[in-house]
Order: sequence, then C-alpha cells, then structure tokens
Amino acid sequence: MARNQSLYLQNDTVQMDEEGLFAEAKQFHDLKRARYRELQKVLIQVLMTAMAQNIKRIIKQLLDICRYLVVPAKRWGTL
Repeated sequence: MARNQSLYLQNDTVQMDEEGLFAEAKQFHDLKRARYRELQKVLIQVLMTAMAQNIKRIIKQLLDICRYLVVPAKRWGTL
C-alpha cells in the first residue's frame, strides 16, 4: 500500500508542476485562446510560448549562478 501511495504522490506532484506551467502560459503569455485557427499555426503559437517560458527559466538560472559566483568575491574584496 505504501508503494502505491508514494507513486500517487509522485504523479500528483508532476501533475501540479505541469498545471503550473500551463497556468503561467495562460496568464502571462496570452495562451487563453488560440490566436490563429489552423492547427499548424496554433502549434507554432504553443511552441513559441514554451520556448519563451524555457528562455525565462534559463536566464533566471544563469543570473542565480552569476550572483552565487560574484557576491562572495565582492565580499572578500577580490573584485
């Protein structure tokens, strides 16, 4: 029973993460409604939105890494 429960909790966590990504796309990237009506154009809109989300996450991680590397150096007066 414990194994089934842990699998359920893992699936629930993944589902919450996915729902958060869709909510972000819907709220901040205007994905509430499709801008275009053809399937290929809607696919392009969805892929461009996903790329924008990924680029934002990459930039955030790079900035976090830069802060981690630069702040201690400033503290010790090496920069």
